[in-house]
Amino acid sequence: MLGITPFISSDRAGELADLAARLIQLDAELHRMVPGSIRGELESLLSFVNSYYSNRIEGNGTRPADILAATEQVGTESRHELLEVLTCAEVESLAASGDFAKPDPSGETLNHSELVSRFHRAFYKKLPEKFCEIKHPTQDTVLTMIPGVFRQHDVMVGSHKAPDHHKVICMMNGFTQMYRFKNFHGLDPILAIAALHHRLVWIHPFLDGNGRVARLYTGYLLQNSILKSHGLWSINRGFSKQNEKYRQALAMADRVRQGGSDGRGLLSDNGLKFFTQFFLETAIDQIEFFIELFSFDKLLSRVRYYFDQRHALPQITTSERQPIHKSSGAVYLHLLKEGVQTREQLCKYLGVSDKTLRTILKSMQAAKLVYLEDRQPVRPRLASDALEIFFPSMW
Repeated sequence: MLGITPFISSDRAGELADLAARLIQLDAELHRMVPGSIRGELESLLSFVNSYYSNRIEGNGTRPADILAATEQVGTESRHELLEVLTCAEVESLAASGDFAKPDPSGETLNHSELVSRFHRAFYKKLPEKFCEIKHPTQDTVLTMIPGVFRQHDVMVGSHKAPDHHKVICMMNGFTQMYRFKNFHGLDPILAIAALHHRLVWIHPFLDGNGRVARLYTGYLLQNSILKSHGLWSINRGFSKQNEKYRQALAMADRVRQGGSDGRGLLSDNGLKFFTQFFLETAIDQIEFFIELFSFDKLLSRVRYYFDQRHALPQITTSERQPIHKSSGAVYLHLLKEGVQTREQLCKYLGVSDKTLRTILKSMQAAKLVYLEDRQPVRPRLASDALEIFFPSMW
């Protein structure tokens, strides 16, 4: 075991338990309100939002416009900062698919230590080798980091001296033992995930990439917890927008125990309470933001505005913007409200012929507003040029 408090359990959490309960309540509200017609699209978009903010915390200056442009240009070479963002989003999506954490060939379920290594390996294996060249912490040399392998050197992270490298494997085994989520009930899984985030950053198991991996792993655990809507909101957005407070909260939980009234472990329980409160308040703030952002009535109003603007402007064809049929707005709003529709259903709704509908849908497909597949229902698509109007301030 690590000799540190795993988490502040609900029986002694006080106000923290109230915050965890509020988080679960808001999560259920967000889960109910997002239309199934675009839920998958939003979850995919949020993986890029998550990655953008996680990398921004690490000083990555990639712009949202660059990310959106890259997602539509498959096979093009990306500069290094953009590649970090795209790779991080790819790993998150892979983990969300359910394949990432499947048992190993022996049939044994992967534990925390193995999964954390898998996240690190998946991220760095997709990046150029240059990303694994790490400056030696005390010497004027360069170390080659092996993706997924725990560090074999001591490191300082700001004012935090990470545990000695020869203790990392033992500590990660203890980390696995501390967080047996199948034994946690009620509010404890949420309280445990908050604490786990700090404990993983504190151990600092790798030479580099610990912050990104900790946020990827925390997101993965939230998505597989009792919460139902994590793919629709971003705690990384909250961490990034108050980056200094995030670092201060982590530093508070790094503190050693301050006397007999501050827990029994190596680290301060009061510091952990401070970080847990920050984590939960940040999560609540972000869910409330996305509840407001995804309010269906307000979303429909913004969609109407988008199509009004498209029709009001001259229909100039460029590589970024294709002309759309005057009935496109009606089709899109109907798809949002009713979900996927057959072509027969859309003809009936619009009162038009099959030929006219083909013209409408072809213009919408060219503008990346719908998915059209042979003999499949029509699905709405979130066009990149519409995102700032549909979901203002998401980035």
